[in-house]
Amino acid sequence: RNVIKLFILTAGYHESRDLGSEHLDEWINSPTMFRFAKDYLVQLSTFCTLDLDMKVLKRILSLKMRSTTSSSSSSLHSASVAQNHFIPDCIAICLANNPEYPRFALRGYILNEILIPTTTANSQKKGGTNNNNNSNNNKNPN
Repeated sequence: RNVIKLFILTAGYHESRDLGSEHLDEWINSPTMFRFAKDYLVQLSTFCTLDLDMKVLKRILSLKMRSTTSSSSSSLHSASVAQNHFIPDCIAICLANNPEYPRFALRGYILNEILIPTTTANSQKKGGTNNNNNSNNNKNPN
């Protein structure tokens, strides 16, 4: 918890945002760390304004709530509140900070949701991957 508090206090520095965002997924899904991780996510959303913060933005966009196997109702409630309200609000705040961020997020969404499943489906229809053809297509014939 103290590490997260340190990252909250130093969120104004790019290096701190970069390092802290690497662990955000673990912290946001931990019932004991959720409250502090939520505060840190607010700080990241506020301070993530530079072009250098693209890695941080990518990590924020890729946050996923995992279901908890705990029988504790408070942890399940925390996860549902975060997934349904809190994380999308923080993403919206973050995307408003820089005019390049919405373009980056949309490009990432298109690549993840449309292009990659199509490529996977095509390779499965052909009977698997064809590494020799892919490597030959990438070579310059000149």
